[in-house]
Amino acid sequence: MFTPSQAAVITGLSLKSVQKAIDNRLVPAKTARLGKIHRRLLSEGALVCLHLEAEGLSLFPAATRKRLFAEILRHPERRSVRPAPIVTVDLEPSRQAVAKAVRQLKKSELLVIEDPEIMSGTPVFKGTRVPVHQIALELEQGSPIEEVLRDYPTVSREQAEAAAIYARANPRTGRPPVQPWRGSQPVKVMRQVVSGLRAGARKRAS
Repeated sequence: MFTPSQAAVITGLSLKSVQKAIDNRLVPAKTARLGKIHRRLLSEGALVCLHLEAEGLSLFPAATRKRLFAEILRHPERRSVRPAPIVTVDLEPSRQAVAKAVRQLKKSELLVIEDPEIMSGTPVFKGTRVPVHQIALELEQGSPIEEVLRDYPTVSREQAEAAAIYARANPRTGRPPVQPWRGSQPVKVMRQVVSGLRAGARKRAS
């Protein structure tokens, strides 16, 4: 079973679109308690339906899609469906794409550990104390992977490449931690030093 965030990464839909599909009952979802939070969970068959949605089936009326998705979930061996008399949709490409994306996601999760004794349970790469979401953020902001690997020598290329997938599928919850220096005033000594430097520069110029 997969969370909506994981489903979005696997299918190519936005998280908002996945949630909307569940709300509109296009695909079924179970509710389960994961830790302290109740989450919606989707089957791999539902992910195939959402992948079809991302690939263009969303152009058909909601009633048609709901009927097709119900058929797909009832008959997982079915190779194709017909949303219209002159249209046939091959299901195998979506099944293969979902299976490949699931393997990539599981591989990324095997590289990560959450241990209360390490960084207070923050997801880090195995064998390191480097937060996965930090690597994903730096890559998202445009830092070259070679630069990131130099800055974090304990992180392998495989781990860095998996960071984005893991972070999107497992977004951080709650507010970001408050920086201890936020709202503090600059140290007065620094201001005196800068002022002294400026005075010295004016004296030398004269």
